Amino acid sequence: MAGWIESFERYTAGGRPFWLEAYGGRQFVVDRKGLPKPIVVPFNGVSVLGGIQPDKLRDALLNSSDDGLAARFMWVWPDPIEYRRPKSVADRAKLDEIYRRLERLPWISEDARDLPFSAHAAEIFEEWIKTNTRDTDETVGLYAALLGKMRGRAARLALILEMLTWAADGGPEPSRVSEQALSRSLLLVDDYFKPHARRTFGDAALPQVDKDARAVARMIVKDGSQRINAREVYTDPRIHFGDAASMDAAAELLIDINWLRAAPSRAGSTPGRAKKDYLVNPAVHGGAHD
Repeated sequence: MAGWIESFERYTAGGRPFWLEAYGGRQFVVDRKGLPKPIVVPFNGVSVLGGIQPDKLRDALLNSSDDGLAARFMWVWPDPIEYRRPKSVADRAKLDEIYRRLERLPWISEDARDLPFSAHAAEIFEEWIKTNTRDTDETVGLYAALLGKMRGRAARLALILEMLTWAADGGPEPSRVSEQALSRSLLLVDDYFKPHARRTFGDAALPQVDKDARAVARMIVKDGSQRINAREVYTDPRIHFGDAASMDAAAELLIDINWLRAAPSRAGSTPGRAKKDYLVNPAVHGGAHD
């Protein structure tokens, strides 16, 4: 995604506004001097799915002007999971049946129609909007911008889930977005997409020294370390420091927050530079505070 974002203004001015408008799926007009007449795109709607490294995300998106682009994505930053061999395969025949039903829908034509909420779903959505609005008013920055778009996003997700359920189960085409589809949508938004957005905007925007210190802290907790050595941590394959100075900066930060205490040592009485050893605060592992 980083290359895509960085290419917006590479070939033509106005590339970024085009992609900003693609979120809404509205009409887009291309009117350039060299064209005999304007090109009218009746439905400028584009779905984007991709991955991006945290550092690239910070440089390409989070540190740029806040024009709403970052808020247009549904961010997902899950924890790594242990690999498990699949025990089953997808039902290809069932998938083909689902795809055929969806492809028969009148996507962009005079036959396309609105699908309203059921009466009960509308009441649930109204109450949820009030809660989401309060959360938006109490938040600032990129996360607030994302919350501001959650109302429309939750409604679209409910519609998608309604149609996916119909495509999978069969029967008459839905005439309403049901309470069940809306409830599933709101669960996804509140319990999955919002926490992942907070993590994305928080972690990706962190300075590198904070990320390094966090990596060292995780290693200390996992290993139950009572004492660490800067060189051993720096060369540990689980942590990828840019250089030794990065380890020193991370250690200084952990000292500042009372996780570590400098305890330099030498082998015997030999002269020379002392080892960069650090004692871990026992409170880190649930012991008495040092």
